[in-house]
Amino acid sequence: MVLLFINKLLIMLLSLSILNLVRHFYFFIQSFIVARRGESSKYSITDKQLLVLGFSVSYITMCVVTGVTF
Repeated sequence: MVLLFINKLLIMLLSLSILNLVRHFYFFIQSFIVARRGESSKYSITDKQLLVLGFSVSYITMCVVTGVTF
């Protein structure tokens, strides 16, 4: 029972990590498109967001390497 709960928690954490990565990728692409139009727009990220993004990327990478079991 406890193992099932931990597994569901880790799956939820994986989905939140993927959503966080997609969010930052979207903002980066949006900033890139606006910059190509000639308007000045810079993609800025705080230290806390950078830390969470790093954890998200490392967790996704770890899940890809070790595999995800449902």
